[in-house]
Amino acid sequence: LRLTFKIISRNLNAPKITESDYWTALRGSNFVVTTADHARERGSDNHFPPHLVYRYTEALVAETCLIAPRVPGPLKAWSHYIPFDSAAQLKKDLASLLASPEKISAIREAGANLIAERVASSSWWREVDSALGPDSLK
Repeated sequence: LRLTFKIISRNLNAPKITESDYWTALRGSNFVVTTADHARERGSDNHFPPHLVYRYTEALVAETCLIAPRVPGPLKAWSHYIPFDSAAQLKKDLASLLASPEKISAIREAGANLIAERVASSSWWREVDSALGPDSLK
C-alpha cells in the first residue's frame, strides 16, 4: 500500500491560497487531517467549539474523510470522522482502516450527510450563532 501526503500551508506573512484552490484541494483528497488542540490551550483567544472551525466543517462539506482530534458536539467519532489522540494511536488505527475501504466510505458519507442535514435544517447556523456569544446576530 502506498500513500501520498500533500501538505498545503503557507509561509508567515504570505497570502493564503485562493478559495478555489482550497476547495479543489479538499475535494481532491481522500483524507483531510487537521488538529484543533491549539484551540483548547490556556490563553487561546478562540471561543468557538473546535468542530465549528479548523477544517471539521470544510472536510465534511467536501465529502472527504476527516481525521481529527476528538471534539464535543454533534460529530460522532468513528461515525462522522476518524478520531485520534496521538500519532502512535492514529498509525495503528489507520493501518486497519486502510484495509477496510468500505469503512472509510461509510465514515465519509455519514459525515457529509450529517453536515448537509444540519445546514439544511438550520441547526448548524443556530449553533454557529450561539457560539458567537456577544457577537451573535440575534
